[in-house]
Amino acid sequence: MSRLKDRFFQNACKPRGFLGRLMMIRMNFRHRKLHRWGLSFLRFRRDERVLDIGCGGGALMALLLKQVPEGTVEGIDYSEDAVVFARRRNKSAGNRCLVTRGDVGALPYRENSFDIVTAFETVYFWPDLKRSLNGVCRVLKPGGQFVLCCETDSPVSPENGVRIRGMKIYTADALSDFAEAAGFTDISVYRHPAGWFCLYAKK
Repeated sequence: MSRLKDRFFQNACKPRGFLGRLMMIRMNFRHRKLHRWGLSFLRFRRDERVLDIGCGGGALMALLLKQVPEGTVEGIDYSEDAVVFARRRNKSAGNRCLVTRGDVGALPYRENSFDIVTAFETVYFWPDLKRSLNGVCRVLKPGGQFVLCCETDSPVSPENGVRIRGMKIYTADALSDFAEAAGFTDISVYRHPAGWFCLYAKK
């Protein structure tokens, strides 16, 4: 692998600079089908408050805004560049769209704040999975929905497990166990022929 390609793929964790912007454009395009598939397991009301964790380039937020035309969609990402990118991507939504720089391990929201929380292609980089899932459960309202979607749960995937340093791939079964320990209920795992999986849970 060339040095430039290696530098490019490291931006999947925390996009920054020119290569980071290219990565976010790539993710917005590549994950379109995954986004639509994962959202198909949620039941939306028009006025709900939604949080997208690891919002990256903001493409998923744009889809969520369409699902809650009278509600709000908030995004959080550890990357300052991703926050700027996602805000620009959804500028037309005005005050219905808010993007914050922050850490999933210390979500800056009050208890019982959101009706829905989404996390697509981001759990690989959560430094403390147990603490993070506890935080997600804390900010969800009682009865709130959570979806976590990944393109793979194979720890030996050469595409993801080798190229991106610090990336940890969890099996769907392991994530289900962590979610149950965090207090989630009605946990289901759905699989796509492409190898993707979606974990759905409620508080």
